[in-house]
Amino acid sequence: MKKMLTAAFTLFMLTGCDPLAPYVGDYSGSRTMTVQMAGDSYTDSANLSFSIDEVTGSPGEFVIGGDCNIKAKAQVSKFTFSNMPKVCPSTNDSGCTNTLTVTAGNGTFSGSALNMNYTGTLTVSCDDGTSAAGSVTVAFNGSKS
Repeated sequence: MKKMLTAAFTLFMLTGCDPLAPYVGDYSGSRTMTVQMAGDSYTDSANLSFSIDEVTGSPGEFVIGGDCNIKAKAQVSKFTFSNMPKVCPSTNDSGCTNTLTVTAGNGTFSGSALNMNYTGTLTVSCDDGTSAAGSVTVAFNGSKS
């Protein structure tokens, strides 16, 4: 058995078989985000495009592009976010600074389809001194472009 596993590993290394190769590329689809803050719930949907790239020198790990560049570890057709918590770059909107911290996430690949979910915290600090924080859930359903 050990001899067979060694042979399979050697073949894998020599052929350059890359388990992430089918998943690397550009994706587009719909994103739904729900924010629970100060007793209220806000839901927003939008079309989203981003890329998935491999992490050089780290087998099975890839980066989900976009503003946050979240790393994930793949296991066959599913993955989990690996660099948690991840504080995304802040954005400014109408005198308020919005900061998203992603705390956990996972997803699945099926053919060219990608489904991904993550949770986190959104912190809003405004120029007038007001601030608030709330929970965030995000779902993405799309496919490789």
